[in-house]
Amino acid sequence: MPLGGGGPAWATARHPPGGAGGTGADEGEDAAGCISIVLRRQRVAVALYDDASNELSCAEMHVDHQYAQLSELVERLNPGTIVLPSHLKSNEELCAAVTAASPACQVPGQAPDDASRVEDLAKSEGLCIFPGHEFTLEAARSRLAVVTVSGMPQGLSSRERLSYLASSIDMESTLAWCAAGGLLSFLLKHDKLANMHLSAGPAVNDPDIGGVTTDDGFCVMYLNAIRLLPLRGVLRISASSLRALHVFKNQPHPRMMGAGRSKEGLSLYSRLNRTRSVAGARLLRTWMQAPPTSVSDIRDRQRVVKALAEPVNSALAKALSDALKAVKNVATIVSRVQTVRDTVRDWQNLLSSARAILVLRQCMSSMASDFRASHTTLEAMGAVPEEGLRQVCTWIENTIDFPASLTGNSTRPRIRDGLSEDLDELRRCFDSLDDFLSDIGVQEMNALTSRGLQLDRLHIIFLPRVGYLLVLSHATAIDAAQQVVDGAGEDDVNSRLSASSRASTVSEQSALAEVGLEFVFTTDEHVYFKNERCHELDNELGDISSAIEAVEQKAVCYLRTKVVPHLDALWKASLLAAEVDVLLSLSEVAKEPNWVCPEVVEDRGITIEDGRHPLAEVTVPNLVANSTNIHGGSVSCVTGPVFSGKSVYCAQVALIVLLAQVGSFVPAAQARIGVCDSLFTRVHSTDSVSVGHSSFFMDCSQIASMLRQATPRSVLVVDEFGKGTNEQDGLSLLGALILDIVKRPVGAAPILLLTTHFWEVLAEPFVPMQDPRLHVFSMDVLVRTPTRPVGAVSATAPFSVGRPGPAAQPAAARGQQRQGPVAAVGTSAELDGQQVVYLYKVKPGVVSAQSHSLHCALLSGIERGVCERAAEVRSSVWQGSWPPLATE
Repeated sequence: MPLGGGGPAWATARHPPGGAGGTGADEGEDAAGCISIVLRRQRVAVALYDDASNELSCAEMHVDHQYAQLSELVERLNPGTIVLPSHLKSNEELCAAVTAASPACQVPGQAPDDASRVEDLAKSEGLCIFPGHEFTLEAARSRLAVVTVSGMPQGLSSRERLSYLASSIDMESTLAWCAAGGLLSFLLKHDKLANMHLSAGPAVNDPDIGGVTTDDGFCVMYLNAIRLLPLRGVLRISASSLRALHVFKNQPHPRMMGAGRSKEGLSLYSRLNRTRSVAGARLLRTWMQAPPTSVSDIRDRQRVVKALAEPVNSALAKALSDALKAVKNVATIVSRVQTVRDTVRDWQNLLSSARAILVLRQCMSSMASDFRASHTTLEAMGAVPEEGLRQVCTWIENTIDFPASLTGNSTRPRIRDGLSEDLDELRRCFDSLDDFLSDIGVQEMNALTSRGLQLDRLHIIFLPRVGYLLVLSHATAIDAAQQVVDGAGEDDVNSRLSASSRASTVSEQSALAEVGLEFVFTTDEHVYFKNERCHELDNELGDISSAIEAVEQKAVCYLRTKVVPHLDALWKASLLAAEVDVLLSLSEVAKEPNWVCPEVVEDRGITIEDGRHPLAEVTVPNLVANSTNIHGGSVSCVTGPVFSGKSVYCAQVALIVLLAQVGSFVPAAQARIGVCDSLFTRVHSTDSVSVGHSSFFMDCSQIASMLRQATPRSVLVVDEFGKGTNEQDGLSLLGALILDIVKRPVGAAPILLLTTHFWEVLAEPFVPMQDPRLHVFSMDVLVRTPTRPVGAVSATAPFSVGRPGPAAQPAAARGQQRQGPVAAVGTSAELDGQQVVYLYKVKPGVVSAQSHSLHCALLSGIERGVCERAAEVRSSVWQGSWPPLATE
């Protein structure tokens, strides 16, 4: 029986479990497993195969400073083999981080810090370079299409296998798929899978599977499980969850100059982003993609944000803000300087950044020592080596003349006057060259006149890398050539020559060569020659422009050799400046009205008093605040009519948790947040042709993923799960989801916050309503008989479809439905003799078992006649009779 469980009868084991096929079975081989690493842009993915448990684990993370998180993960996993795509062997920084963290990859007799050279890496048995095409998404799907995991139904096609595995690896985490596929390909090629089977049976005929064959036949790989690789120290949240919660939102650029690009729309990131530098904006995005889970780190950020937001430190905040505006993209500048691709703008930005960092250092040094010690970044910023940065500023200022360099279109730095006597002399010669060449031109014209040539005009010019040239217009050159041919200066020369003729013909060039004019080239208006005097100038004066450029390049090269040793310190200081920029940005957000510093604790649970959605409060006037009190391992079900605010409430709780772990203040009167390690959502249904699955399938895949990967410190947010299919199936799936969480032990169950309009499921025997961990809430509404004429509509907000009316409600639900005069400002609509007012307030219990969908339809713009007819049909269905036919 294969380790995968439920293996087909036609599969024959090539290697028994724990036999020669496993990496842990060979004597002397490290049993720590094998990992692959894939890097793309600012994301890195890691896949781990553990031969002892026959499991494959994947993780995808953001690239941070010097791959610190990746190094920590590699050091913790301690793999026996690390597989890299061939294109990553030139990434010395990544190779250095990986080899320094893994003892198996270090070359004997060599320090870990020196292991980044490619030729040295080849000596390491623990690091393998694998072809890059094995890590493409297409190749990964081909490998994973023949993987069978424990619990997978038998007889699945490749498409169905990939769909099943999507509950373990998020479909949008394409980099994780690439890492897993490349690792499986490596293990297959080197015969290192613990449980690999060969087949000549049904799977061979599957047209969707291709490319995974061996000399012995078709290969099927069995794994006990495919799971997420736990990341220490950061909150795990998928890209789909970030998008569903509107943490980030890209939208097309509205300006014509920005066509084809995107800009940040209304999102949580746009609300928090008050950064002044490019590096600060990028770091804020990183913080929001991977918030820390360390309570001490979060509290350190909160202390600095709170201090910078205090009025007493407003002058300090202003000084920091002004300095940060001058910090440019130092990482890019350093790369250009080190690779000799720098321009005058790069040197100007480098000088600006160095000056700004010195100002930031001075600001940090002026802080009280206890406040500076409250955060490691402030302490490190105050300890930036001042002398080296001041020398960099002095060298650049004394070398480059920026006002002169920035005039014109040249990107070459201009060296200051007085720095080199030779350069100053060359510039004096070059500046006086026009007057000198004018005199030479008069002399040459006189010389040619003395030889019998009558010329209207003659110029001597200088062209860099060409030299000194004698310039004649086409008409003058034609005239001169004719005079040479005729041997005299007749007055009717022009009548003898065609107006379209040019002195560039062979005969005319030969004619002018007789008087010492050597043809060089021609343009539409002029002809260029050299004569004996031009050659003398070439020999005596030379190419002054190129000489000036050579001296300036030598000076810039000398400047580069002086500056480069200090660039690493400048770059590290710019990273600290980016962190200060983010903290200052969060401090400005903290000054928003009714934003408070949350208490972040190790305990599980979420307590929020009068919380508000951070995006809705800037778009909705008079936003209703709601409180939340969720204990660890509990299930909170929120029901109520559509358009009552259920989805906004759930997103509000998730965003406040995310804000708290980022280190930001939150929109609430008070908040106490237990730190969580993962945030899963089923909020937005993915519906795209590129995905290849229905919206309901994607919803189920997201639910399966969160149920498998949830930990006791996870927060699950589920919005309207069960839609997209018939009511009975949707209700059953929702009830099973609630029961699955409630039946878990208290210490092992995550927090589940869900919304639903299936109020029927919130009753015995679907779910254990008596369980103390199950809580039911509703969004409050008012229903009354209108006092004004029926048909008036008081608002124009969108709505959704309704649920059965009072005849189908349980007595308890009908008793909780509130009726009476309008007591608060809310959205309302009148139809069928009822006025519904939505108060957007969370109340315990089931307040209303109706969805009031027809009122929503009326508010959304559907004609009243259609809504009234729908009310008739609904009433007849509830009464068990056929509705009357509609008449004209």
